[in-house]
Amino acid sequence: MKKIILPLLFIALFAVSCTDKGTSLVGDCTPINASLTKHNFDKAGGIVEITTDNVKWWLNDYIETSPQSETANTYEEKTDLDGNIAEGAVLAMESDWFEVCKKSEQKLSIKFAANSSDAERWIKVELQAGNCFETITVNQATE
Repeated sequence: MKKIILPLLFIALFAVSCTDKGTSLVGDCTPINASLTKHNFDKAGGIVEITTDNVKWWLNDYIETSPQSETANTYEEKTDLDGNIAEGAVLAMESDWFEVCKKSEQKLSIKFAANSSDAERWIKVELQAGNCFETITVNQATE
């Protein structure tokens, strides 16, 4: 009797432990799909607003031509794709010549001040949603 019960118990436990918990991987990628990834300002500067298809994204990082000033980042708790708090998610980045701000879940605003220097300047802003990244490049002419 023991010889029959133990294999049946083993088979039952094996069958119960093999449930499908979905095919979702840690670090899913939901594309951001920004309305534009490149923009050019003239010497006067200006504001460009960019929309996204994804609502669960945040500002990840930026690179500028050459650091010309101190840049202040504004941090606020945001959630990741699974609804968990993403520590220190950046909502805005600003310096004396540019501002990048997440205005709403689907809108990003980039503002450049007038370029009084003789050098072209640019920034590359990286947006992130889970394991998806998208880069937006903004240039400013000298004339």
